[in-house]
Amino acid sequence: MVTNADHANLRVFSGCSKGCARPPCYNHPVSATSLVLALVLAAPAPGPVPPPDDGAHFDRSGRALSFDEAIGLSEQLPSTKIRAQAMRERELGDRRISGTIAQPQIWLQPGVRLLPREAQAFTPQAMITQTWSLGRLGSARRKAAKAERTAMSSELSARQLAHRLEAARTWIDLHTAQRELALARHEGDVATEWVARAEAALRAELILAPDVAEARAYAAEVRSRHLELEGRVHDLGLQLARDVGEDPWRPLVADGASPDPQLPDEAEIARRFADVGELPEVQALRLAAVAKRAYAVESRAQYRGSQLTLGGQIDRDERDGFLAYGIVALSVPTRGAGVRQHGEIMTEVHRLEAEAADTQRALSSRLATTLHDLHHTQVVVDNLGGALLPELRAAATAHEKARDVGEGTVFELFYARRRVLAAENALVAAEGAQTWARLQTWLLLAELEAPR
Repeated sequence: MVTNADHANLRVFSGCSKGCARPPCYNHPVSATSLVLALVLAAPAPGPVPPPDDGAHFDRSGRALSFDEAIGLSEQLPSTKIRAQAMRERELGDRRISGTIAQPQIWLQPGVRLLPREAQAFTPQAMITQTWSLGRLGSARRKAAKAERTAMSSELSARQLAHRLEAARTWIDLHTAQRELALARHEGDVATEWVARAEAALRAELILAPDVAEARAYAAEVRSRHLELEGRVHDLGLQLARDVGEDPWRPLVADGASPDPQLPDEAEIARRFADVGELPEVQALRLAAVAKRAYAVESRAQYRGSQLTLGGQIDRDERDGFLAYGIVALSVPTRGAGVRQHGEIMTEVHRLEAEAADTQRALSSRLATTLHDLHHTQVVVDNLGGALLPELRAAATAHEKARDVGEGTVFELFYARRRVLAAENALVAAEGAQTWARLQTWLLLAELEAPR
């Protein structure tokens, strides 16, 4: 229902009486857009306020998870536990490494003396041998095994860091999407009220149908964004469940305020980031190359080293006769022994070293981007939250006051409020980007400072 106050607002924007400096009165209906907006804003609702950054505004349809809980769970994934168990079993097994070439060999040769007939008898032979390397194979094996365990440990650290970064990024994205969804819900309420007022004005024959369609189109746009954000929140909730090892069919909810880690100044961060080669992702590849080189030494000792075989043999040549022999054998390698195997191993060494170099370059670029993002996101947030948004809110308030005294247009007030909503959405997204930049820096710095 259109009230007398609504009619008064309409008159303000349709012109005034004779002698007024405003545009002259018209006999036909006034500007449809102005009428719609005048009706909508005749009893204006408070401007939108961003939801608090604490997760309390979100409808918890799944298990709520704080940031600290997400990071803790990401370090206890089943794959991490399996790899840790594999390292423990490998260490126990490597303690039994020896320098033998093969297992002891036992030979049994049953035999029968056939002639002469009077001397026929069962004459078996038994022999046992054991081969050792003279090329310090045992030492080479133990060194290679130790290098491989070190590489495994570094790879585990790299994977754990990757899991932490993945969980942190997903949690921040989910938390940001939840805040954006809360804003979209609020904007949807405002759009719904505008549509209701426009429809009331249409029934009172104060506006035209296209103007109601415009209000409905705006509400549909807000609804589309609402639906898009609902889908994004759901998908990110499932992704977070996967990243922390929870049920991948049940989406999680980011709960609590975003973390605010304390960071050193940019100069100190840049100095520490210069040690990018110490990050586990690079170290894992370098140590894998070191382990392969150690394996190349082991392989060379096995194929190129001389081998000593010792053993004994017992023969029964008659019913009551036994013979005993000692066995000493020396194997000297040929010129081409183990060449192919050594070449294959060294090819893998160089591949790992090249991959480590590429990874270090990529990480250096990533850290430089992260350092820039720290500064850039802070500037964006300061501009949106400290400059643009306060000015837009002040402008919306000024337009509202001007409308109340007939000094402004409803059209201007309408778009002033929409700009406030758009700026609040932009601020939420910017704060999410800033939080991620800070968290990524914090996690990488912590890894660089961790003992090796």
